[in-house]
Amino acid sequence: MKRPLLKYLSSLCLLLLCSCSSPQNIKEELNLSGIVKSGELTTLECYYHNVAKGTKDPGDGLINAGQIQRKFYIEYTGKATFSFDTSKIEIEENGLNVKIKLPEPMINCNPDSFDLTRSVENRDTGLIKNPIKDKDWKKAIEEADAKMEESAKSNSPLKNQAVEQAKAIIENQIKNIGLITEKNYNVTWVE
Repeated sequence: MKRPLLKYLSSLCLLLLCSCSSPQNIKEELNLSGIVKSGELTTLECYYHNVAKGTKDPGDGLINAGQIQRKFYIEYTGKATFSFDTSKIEIEENGLNVKIKLPEPMINCNPDSFDLTRSVENRDTGLIKNPIKDKDWKKAIEEADAKMEESAKSNSPLKNQAVEQAKAIIENQIKNIGLITEKNYNVTWVE
């Protein structure tokens, strides 16, 4: 069902674009800096498996006497995304020579809330309970994800792969513009 609709919409867009202006006008309107409008360029997604650990301390005061410290674990999967804010990409055009500088990649880790396995090391015993609440589970996952994000930021091979893929995408886009405008752009990357 999606394919015929996609083909129809693509054909319609192509028809509208072709009917709006002639090829000479398109060549004159192209601008390399237009390829980096505000947005986000995602170049790498990685899935990870993590275990979050938490501790629920007994409460203070007489009412909480008899409570024990409880340790709990949450096993979950998540996705780390490496992307670039395209509004921060610097492009300097000098005729056919193009210099490009990429910003540092943004790294975002998101746990999959539907793939959780919860376990508690020591069960509540006795009359006075020390229940582990949703906010305790959530806090443990947030702390574990912050550590995972730091780990991803320090993972040079993943960052390098994300940077290389971003460079390839942008360079191909510039080459395609060159084909349309019949120009041969020379791209250099500034570190």
